[in-house]
Amino acid sequence: MDFRPTASLEKEIISLLKDELSFYQSMFILADKQKDCLKVGNDSELAQVYADISRFSGRIAESEKRLADIMQQDQKSFVLASSHLEVRRLVTSIAAIVEKNISLLKDNLSAATSRETFIQSELEELFKSRRLLEKLGGRKGNSGGPEQKNNLSKPGL
Repeated sequence: MDFRPTASLEKEIISLLKDELSFYQSMFILADKQKDCLKVGNDSELAQVYADISRFSGRIAESEKRLADIMQQDQKSFVLASSHLEVRRLVTSIAAIVEKNISLLKDNLSAATSRETFIQSELEELFKSRRLLEKLGGRKGNSGGPEQKNNLSKPGL
């Protein structure tokens, strides 16, 4: 059996997995930054972090395609190459960081949902205040015109 192609395939897989490990570590760092932005309420930075994280799905699909292409080249060699100790170590590391990413992103989703709920309740309170002010001002309903905004913003009018 010729081990030369297997050795080169091992190197290719190890290189791919090292890239993946680096990618998932970067994803974890961004997710942690997202958590901090959610806690502090830094909306301008949070928007950029969300944009960065949303691009990850494309990168993950690209990685899956690259791995599938390597597998399709020679499945027997792929199985042999993937049994290499370094490949298994990298797969274990990637699996661990993926689990950490999942946990962190679930926490971030929970925090974002809580924040959305809070903002929604504040908005409802503002609507109630507006309706009360409209009643006190003798106006019926929301005309939506600029006069209403100007009158409500001036005390005593």
